[in-house]
Amino acid sequence: MTSRSSEPRFICDRMAGSLCKFLRLLGYDTLNANDLPLGNLKEDTTLLRNAEKENRILLTRDAELSRRDQNLVRYLSGERLDDQIRQLVRTGLVKPDLRLTRCSVCNNQLVPVSATTLSKYLNENPDIFPGSSSDDEKITWCRHCKKAYWEGSHTRKMREQIHQICFLSDD
Repeated sequence: MTSRSSEPRFICDRMAGSLCKFLRLLGYDTLNANDLPLGNLKEDTTLLRNAEKENRILLTRDAELSRRDQNLVRYLSGERLDDQIRQLVRTGLVKPDLRLTRCSVCNNQLVPVSATTLSKYLNENPDIFPGSSSDDEKITWCRHCKKAYWEGSHTRKMREQIHQICFLSDD
């Protein structure tokens, strides 16, 4: 694995919101245009400027936007999420490894925390985290939005999905 400083960082335009969440689960620093206020008629220009200023790759399904700066922008040729993921893996931009190091909601780094440390917060907010199978289970959470992450059947299913998308597809 390359060092974090050399990993690509992304911005997803509004047409790639689902991809944004998935890239975050893969551990990539990914901003989402859906977090910007609506109604900015120059949003594409703003996204391009942010990509350049922050050394990010802008991902889009907008062919016109992709032609504006082919160094900063990657056109997503597939409409479906699995096609977009496959494209990014095959072009070498991302590795198909579910790392769970970033919050899928807000992009902040996840931090390790024990179930014991979480207990006070969870007692006050029982709907946030359904519990774990043991106190030794590795739990990470986002300090910003308080979303908890842990290895479970849902992560095994996501890993299987990534494997099928990247290695078992026939296209």
